[in-house]
Amino acid sequence: MLLRVEVSRDLRLGLEARDLIGFERSAVDAERELRPEIWAGLLEAYQDAVLDAVCGARRAPLTRGRRAPFRCPACNRERGFRRRGRRSRCRVLLTRLGRMQLSLAQVGCRCGRRFAPLLQLLGVERGSRVSPGLARRAAELATELPFAKAAAQLLAETGHGPSAATVRRIVARAGRRCDLTVPRNDLSEVAAMLIDGTRVPAGARFGRRAHSARGVEVNIACAVMGRDLTGRRPRASIELLGASIAQPWLSLHDAVRSPKGIGIVVTDGDNGIEHLLDRALPEVPRQHCTFHVQHNIRLRLWQDGVAIKDREAIADRLLAPILGAPTRGASLRALEESITLAEDHDFNYAAQHLRNVGPLLSTWQAVRHSRRPWRMNGRSRPEHTTSLLERTMREINRRVDPPGNRWLVPGVRSMVNLVLARRFDHPAWRELWQDAGTVKVRAGLRGSTE
Repeated sequence: MLLRVEVSRDLRLGLEARDLIGFERSAVDAERELRPEIWAGLLEAYQDAVLDAVCGARRAPLTRGRRAPFRCPACNRERGFRRRGRRSRCRVLLTRLGRMQLSLAQVGCRCGRRFAPLLQLLGVERGSRVSPGLARRAAELATELPFAKAAAQLLAETGHGPSAATVRRIVARAGRRCDLTVPRNDLSEVAAMLIDGTRVPAGARFGRRAHSARGVEVNIACAVMGRDLTGRRPRASIELLGASIAQPWLSLHDAVRSPKGIGIVVTDGDNGIEHLLDRALPEVPRQHCTFHVQHNIRLRLWQDGVAIKDREAIADRLLAPILGAPTRGASLRALEESITLAEDHDFNYAAQHLRNVGPLLSTWQAVRHSRRPWRMNGRSRPEHTTSLLERTMREINRRVDPPGNRWLVPGVRSMVNLVLARRFDHPAWRELWQDAGTVKVRAGLRGSTE
């Protein structure tokens, strides 16, 4: 059903100001107060036009054959509605345009149910006082800012924003509905898979269901489809495969099995990840993140009693020949020399660490010449770090790990789901906030609705 509605309003404003600053302030305040009223009138006119098309003109005989663009919430019927007047009280709706007061017309269904179709047309959930557009904006701000600051920002933008508690409820509701298992694009050819995890402060500290004092695990797996090097800065094409919060690594078994052609898997060497890969992807080549190795080798040198002023030079001496070798064979030979060097100087912890992870530091060199989309435009080397995923981890920690804060597990799960869905532009994010109504507005001197 396509309808065009035109609404015009005559406005008279009386502004008092002594200078330009005062005039601007008065004009902004007046515009903020009048904007919701104007758009509320437009929506009410649209409401009347829809009812005229579905139910006929007022006091006209009932027409049962016309299909409505809304459904009865009780019986799901789309035909046979009759006008039932208007509600005695206006419905207050918080929107990105401000605080609207809508006079809602009611219709009656043959099943006996009365309801206001405008809210359904606009995609407003039952009992909600927040529009879908404002709910999306609240969720966007909440993934970046604390709830109180997000509410303050909404108040500054709209003049009548929801409270911090309302923003929290919006995030909780949206996070529960955010399904990160929604089918993605074609995953038949994946350049690399990155798997990593982090901890967030959530869960009870004491009791039968107590979690670790460090919080719960957030485990993420993503697929790197390739890199576009046509611009000044390379851009990676990344797809989220799956995430788990407060669950073991094996809960991602189906997610990591979904791609069919995986060139290489890059991890930080966590035992849980290795067990997962042994079960799900035993045939795929594995690469140990070279960045994590550089960090861990310094930790092992500390265990060996090396002074802090000497760790950087010794770590570079042990790893540089391995990581800088031109071929995998040269890298393995350099590995043996580094292990011997560490043992000669009684760096036993460092030597054992190199012996455990060393063969997985040069896997990318063994597969670099295979036919894989290492790069979307041309050839490049495969991924050998989890840096692309580490950026996502930092975004999660920045939002959910402020000092002195401890989340409930359901709350942190909702927040992490939204952060991931928004960051990866996941279909779940778009489905949460898709336009559920039929209203499309064209800019002009007069408001027009189709």
